[in-house]
Amino acid sequence: MPDAAGTSTTAPGVDSASLASAASSCHACGKNDGKLLRCGRCRGVWFCNRECQIAAARQGHSGTNCRPADGAQKPDSLAKARSPFAAPPRSSKATDVASLRQRIYDLSIEGRQALVENTRIGYLAAVENAKEAASVADLIGGAEGASRRTEADNLLSTCLFRLGNTAGAARAACSSLRAARAAGSRTLVVQSLAACGIVANQAPEEMAKAERESREQERLGGSPSYWGLDLSQEGWVSLPTNPAALSRLGTAYNEAAVATCDAALTAAGGRDSPTANNERHVPSLVQEAQARGGLGISLHD
Repeated sequence: MPDAAGTSTTAPGVDSASLASAASSCHACGKNDGKLLRCGRCRGVWFCNRECQIAAARQGHSGTNCRPADGAQKPDSLAKARSPFAAPPRSSKATDVASLRQRIYDLSIEGRQALVENTRIGYLAAVENAKEAASVADLIGGAEGASRRTEADNLLSTCLFRLGNTAGAARAACSSLRAARAAGSRTLVVQSLAACGIVANQAPEEMAKAERESREQERLGGSPSYWGLDLSQEGWVSLPTNPAALSRLGTAYNEAAVATCDAALTAAGGRDSPTANNERHVPSLVQEAQARGGLGISLHD
């Protein structure tokens, strides 16, 4: 039986019935019918079937509560489920990070220049630059990598949207929002919400689908906060379940962006407060103006 990570719960040549006899009960439902199968990831608990395993994952048997057994190889699906915004390995050298920073800077400049061309060829070139920049940002890791990943995904979303690929633009916009939360930057959260709002105005159903998938990835991989900011709930919108309400999705994203600006100002005690002199605490006036302008446009439409 495959577990949540997609690995087999029984080794070749091992009788699952004999293994089940050693288990006390199913980790999810508490039953033991003699056919229990062991979790192939942590190999420390047992389940009746995949349904019980999924139920246990929803109850918390995932993440730090379900670690691979010593010496076990981590499956590819597990690596994908983990947050790409984790800190880089300690073995990374400063010179390597510096070269990565220079590379992502060059990619960003090239991508923006291609975007300004306002041609299909330019957009396609910017897409490739943005994808590579996102990969480099993941190598940098930590809050800095998450910040740069936000910018790369924002560029990717803009280019795909202009190319008419609204589904891809929606996924990139959601990825940028997830990265902005990991970076702990309210300015980046506002930028990403605005990107989501642009796509949602044109393709609300695809945007809603992309954010649901993004929330599930964030739940599985975790999204750490930095700089003492807890952005775990900031920037979420209430996704509609009624198809008729999807028309308001773009407005909802822009409202969330404005609400993020207002909440940041309130928490800092005003823009002139010492704690407000950082984009992680209070978005810039430019970002706030864009958020309020986007809200006005979406309400007018």
